[in-house]
Amino acid sequence: MGKTKYKPVEDVNSEVVDDVEIAEEVEEQRNDGEIEEEETPKSFEELGLDSRLIRALTKKGIEKPTLIQQSAIPYILEGKDVVARAKTGSGKTLAYLLPLLQKLFSADSVSKKKPAPSAFILVPSRELCQQVYTEVSSLIELCRVQLKAVQLTSSMSASDMRNALAGLPEILVSTPACIPKCFAAGVLEPTAVSESLAILVLDEADLLLSYGYEDNLRSVTSIIPRRCQCLLMSATTSSDVEKLKKLILHNPIVLTLTEENNKEEAVPSNVQQFWISCSTQDKLLHILALLKLEVVQKKILIFINTIDMGFRLKLFLEKFGIKSAILNGELPQNSRLHILEQFNAGLFDYLIATDDNSQTKKQKEETKGEDNKENNKNKKRSKPKLDAEFGVVRGIDFKKVHTVINFDMPQSVTGYIHRIGRTGRAYSSGSSVSLVSPDEVEGFEDIKSFLASEKNKDSDIITPFPLLTENAIESLRYRAEDVAKSVTKIAVRESRAQDLRNEIINSEKLKAHFEANPRDLDLLRHDKPLSKTAPAPHLKDIPEYLVDPKTQEASKMVKLARAAMGNTRRSGGGGGRNNKNKKRSRKGNDPLKTFNPNGSKRGHGGGVGQKKDGKDSSDGSTKKQKTIDRQKDVSNEEKNLTDLEKSDGSHFPGDDYRPSDRKNWMAGLTLEKLTLNKIVWPGTHDSATNDIGIPLISRPLAECQTLSIYEQLVLGTRVLDIRVQEDRQICHGILTSYDVDVVIDDVIRFLSETHSEILILEIRTEFGHKDPPEFETYLADKLGQFLIHQDDNLFNKPVSEILPKRVICIWKPRESPKPSRGGILWNSDYLKDNWIDTDLPWTKFQSNLKHLTRIVAEEVINPAVSIIQNQLQRPRDVLEQQQILDNLQESNGSHFPGDDYHSPDRKNWMAHLSVDKLTLNKIVWPGTHDSATNGIGDPVFTRWLGECQTLSTFDQLVLGTRVLDIRVQEDRSVCHGALSSYNVDVVLNDVIRFLSETQSEIIILEIRTEFKKKDPLGFEAYLIDKLGQFLIHQDDNLFDKPVSEILPKRVICIWKPRESPKPRRGGLLWNSDYLKDNWIDTDLPWTKFQSNLKHLSEQQPISSRRFFYRVENTVTPQADNLVVGVKPVTDRIRKHARLFISQCVSRGCGDKLQILSTDFVEGDFVDACVGLTYARIEGKV
Repeated sequence: MGKTKYKPVEDVNSEVVDDVEIAEEVEEQRNDGEIEEEETPKSFEELGLDSRLIRALTKKGIEKPTLIQQSAIPYILEGKDVVARAKTGSGKTLAYLLPLLQKLFSADSVSKKKPAPSAFILVPSRELCQQVYTEVSSLIELCRVQLKAVQLTSSMSASDMRNALAGLPEILVSTPACIPKCFAAGVLEPTAVSESLAILVLDEADLLLSYGYEDNLRSVTSIIPRRCQCLLMSATTSSDVEKLKKLILHNPIVLTLTEENNKEEAVPSNVQQFWISCSTQDKLLHILALLKLEVVQKKILIFINTIDMGFRLKLFLEKFGIKSAILNGELPQNSRLHILEQFNAGLFDYLIATDDNSQTKKQKEETKGEDNKENNKNKKRSKPKLDAEFGVVRGIDFKKVHTVINFDMPQSVTGYIHRIGRTGRAYSSGSSVSLVSPDEVEGFEDIKSFLASEKNKDSDIITPFPLLTENAIESLRYRAEDVAKSVTKIAVRESRAQDLRNEIINSEKLKAHFEANPRDLDLLRHDKPLSKTAPAPHLKDIPEYLVDPKTQEASKMVKLARAAMGNTRRSGGGGGRNNKNKKRSRKGNDPLKTFNPNGSKRGHGGGVGQKKDGKDSSDGSTKKQKTIDRQKDVSNEEKNLTDLEKSDGSHFPGDDYRPSDRKNWMAGLTLEKLTLNKIVWPGTHDSATNDIGIPLISRPLAECQTLSIYEQLVLGTRVLDIRVQEDRQICHGILTSYDVDVVIDDVIRFLSETHSEILILEIRTEFGHKDPPEFETYLADKLGQFLIHQDDNLFNKPVSEILPKRVICIWKPRESPKPSRGGILWNSDYLKDNWIDTDLPWTKFQSNLKHLTRIVAEEVINPAVSIIQNQLQRPRDVLEQQQILDNLQESNGSHFPGDDYHSPDRKNWMAHLSVDKLTLNKIVWPGTHDSATNGIGDPVFTRWLGECQTLSTFDQLVLGTRVLDIRVQEDRSVCHGALSSYNVDVVLNDVIRFLSETQSEIIILEIRTEFKKKDPLGFEAYLIDKLGQFLIHQDDNLFDKPVSEILPKRVICIWKPRESPKPRRGGLLWNSDYLKDNWIDTDLPWTKFQSNLKHLSEQQPISSRRFFYRVENTVTPQADNLVVGVKPVTDRIRKHARLFISQCVSRGCGDKLQILSTDFVEGDFVDACVGLTYARIEGKV
């Protein structure tokens, strides 16, 4: 847990004297070792933020404040000057933006517009300027307030600055160099700024002076009014920060966010740090091995120290088919910002970044020398100037960077820390790999020494990289050295010049076009090859014989981790379209699928009298005649429809109905009577084409809707037709639009504003495209709370019984397996049509009537067709899902820490572990589902329908079971549904017998009233009488206690009545709040396996959980499947218990698994649970 130190500076005024005295006292006591005070977590509401800001944060997915936000926001809201120091990625930007906006909300409501901005936010680089501006603009838009923010850069002309400041914005985001320029050009008046300025923010303050902005800042400070609140945000403490503090601030509160084990936390603990020792010449070889063998997780940020080395590396990687982009201060600002946007959007996986400060200094010296040698200025071409406002190592929020590679080691410890700070942001995991040459060892040792713990100076914070073997590296040496020789200095120089020319053209000449057509900017790619020669085909792929087996296995692990994170997009991003030659379909004449930008491949000849196969240019007149005939056909068919309407009219029952509110038209009907099959669903075709293609060029070919998805839904549309391609972009043929996220967000927005409207959302992979990877999981994650499970009985249900679930999502992939029946996504079997490809209206009209009539006839004549089809389909679905699990088992195995553990005595397995170390929350409890069904029902006729265990309760406990699931009815008989068995006394006597034969085994005994049964009378008192001497009192603190402190009490009894009051907290019996699960009713094994993983991943870790969470490794027989016996159905998943534990560990849920239950318990199942428990005690998990 982090801590915040409050330290006011000297000469504190009377307004803050009380706070200062308290803070000084706390600081003094802390220094003396008397107090170690930690911050109590607070919510945004408790910090006093405006409800509009809290709603905006919720929409952005931000639920709770970070430590620096908890500390800084109250002081800023009070109007005090604040100096805040916290590490990179800790949330400093929102720490000042949120209170700043709230203060402007209040000012805006009571005052008129001011002659200059009320708030200045000054940052050291243009990239950070853009980032802060985007963030503040987003908050203003989400809050829906009348505030305006602008950003200015020193490269803007005076007219551009004047236009930006038109309309009197409240917030100005800029670099310090721009403010004096505004004064000089008359864009801003110093007197107006003195009158208006209320808040001044210096972000990344420790860099402002080091970037050479001291004179600029002094020109600003001279006009800052005394009443102005000043905020200084920094990641480090330095003399520059102290200088700024004295220059600008008045009696500030100093907030220093530190972490426990401060030095280790200079780099977050969630970032793994590795290093590789190699010569300078071998660095190219090693980075090739890292990237080509895929032993590091994408996305990857590669740092180098010089621009030339960056281009050398890019050219080198190109030869092996690895696309990358370059980011440095030589590029124009627009290009840099666009590169950052594309990298954050995932359009490419590798970004080579330069943070070379020494080069900037060197260039300044060269420039000064050039001024004194005007006669020689034409003899030697000067180098392009680096942007002094460029900064990539600090402040910039790189999205989802999993790995940072130091190709060149940084020049200082601070540089290393800030580089590594680009990954592991917002508490996500990350890693770094540093390539260290002999020349860099001394600096590397300084870094290791700084990061090492004070208590253990010899501990290795940065460990050798384990996934690359010497054989793997040497297998690539010949190829790498051969290619490296071809990347000469001349090639680097030419590529650097060419890249700069390209980016200048993109940035300047096309600037106006991109401002008018911002989506066309996506066509620019910064990872295009620079080399004039195409890479040799044999270098793109590494032959299998060259790949070291150990490294190959490591690569598989990295890929599995990537799949678990949902990051399976192909390297290089974007496109992903299949451009292979295919036979032209005779079925479709969609111009988007047959359009050739180069014109037809036939008829390029064009000479007078030219002939081919006996045919001459008279073909032109034939084509013209066909066009004329076609137009006549269309005209005649339109006349047929017009005549039909004139003769028959367009009247039908309800044709005069007009809903008072189209947005809520379902709510305006009687929901109790409105069943799904009574609704005539208004839908749109190609619903998301309102922004497709290029305006005036290709958009007219494909635009089927001009309204956004949200606007269509508000108008009354309830069926949407969405088409996607591999990169999740909306598309129609070859034209693309925005990301499907835009569609889903519009749907969620509509659902949040209504309560009774049900939608059918059809999403399909477009013809000729590949399925987006992991798309089924994506849809389930985005829409899960609204999704209606597939159920054939749903069509006759009224809407009132379906609510609050409101989305029928039909996913139609082209190659991936279609959604399984009974899941939360519906497959293509549930949305059918009879599409014909024609532009003739009467032909289409007749075809629609014909096919609709046939469908209705089939449903009336043979209503049993769908039932028979379901019976035939179910076994196929089951086999398909079993195959998925078998394939997963074969490819991944079922290994996990402790998987080889076998208890010498399962009856006493807890006693064989260390009961002093074994706490309740470390145990993986092996449990049984429907534990007391071994004698249920009639042995011949009904037992196989309800028997989930063949062993008695005592035999299960002896085998190692420690969680029992008992269901009772009113007469205290054990039951399962309609089937009943012996009296519950038999179960309790078995439990008591087991307890009397053991000394250290603790049991969780869950007893519940069966569904649709009544509670047995006086049952709570009965349980206490039977088990009183063994019962463990309910106590939230119990989960962290070792078993040795809980003994001799040994039974946690959880009683779950249906109607009677549940047991009170603190009593002998525990209530239903202390045993939770997420059971779904399905007999499909892969569906249940996925559901178990998903819900488990949403739970808190066991260390912070104060209840037991159970995962049931079972499936349930279904009425629409011919196989209804428990044993054959549950065997589909029962055998995969070890695979489930393995997947939990590999997906980061190993610290969340607590109770795992099964049908027909076996010793191997118990060993698996006990093995993971043993691994936890040994610290292996």
